[in-house]
Amino acid sequence: ILALLAYQDFKSRRVSVFLFPVLFLLLVITAYKQEGLMVVVKNFSLNLMFLLSQVLSLTLFYSMKEKKWINITKKHIGLGDILFFICLCPFFSFLFFILYYISTLCIITILFAIATFFVPRLRNSVPLAGALAVFFMVFQWVLFFKEINLADDEFVLRLIKNFS
Repeated sequence: ILALLAYQDFKSRRVSVFLFPVLFLLLVITAYKQEGLMVVVKNFSLNLMFLLSQVLSLTLFYSMKEKKWINITKKHIGLGDILFFICLCPFFSFLFFILYYISTLCIITILFAIATFFVPRLRNSVPLAGALAVFFMVFQWVLFFKEINLADDEFVLRLIKNFS
């Protein structure tokens, strides 16, 4: 599903809407089997509130900038990008979600800034959902071999402690 989503987004900057419910269900089922219903509901709720605050902040920012109410999915971020993040909400603990969110957005921004320097036609849009899917596959692969639980904040807390 992730590879198909990435392929579609990189190829045409459009993703089949049917991929998102399938991905969401697969991630919910996986998280439920690993952590149980209460953890999945808690993670989904916290992560969704964070994500909605980000979408609302972007909407308010662009609305104030343009001096009129702006639908950010028309010009600034794709609906598929938001749906992809929603799909991830039940799977990650709150701190892991924020770590994934910030790190992938920073890496993608840097990579596409470099890419647009060499290929100027890429400036029109960033296949964010596709790039996020690729990073999620890599993230999963690395953490699988490190045996790190994405539904538990313990690893992120140790990481923060080591950096402080």
